[in-house]
Amino acid sequence: PQKSVEKEKTLKLALRLDGKNVEALNQLGKLAYEKTNYKEAINHFQTAQGINAETADRFYLGMSFLQLDKFKEAKQIFAELS
Repeated sequence: PQKSVEKEKTLKLALRLDGKNVEALNQLGKLAYEKTNYKEAINHFQTAQGINAETADRFYLGMSFLQLDKFKEAKQIFAELS
């Protein structure tokens, strides 16, 4: 838990320094997903996708939608991945 708190702080700092840091957004999304905060995860992944769709973690975006029973959105994401 302590490591994830430190990691989150570091990633948020990276975003403050560079608001278009897709890797930081992806990592924050994964941390939110792991904490079952799927809405926050979706926000991070969608922001990353808006900056660079090719490097955004779309798998976890789809999984986050799935966890919130947003099947239409999840299906669309997964269809784009295949």
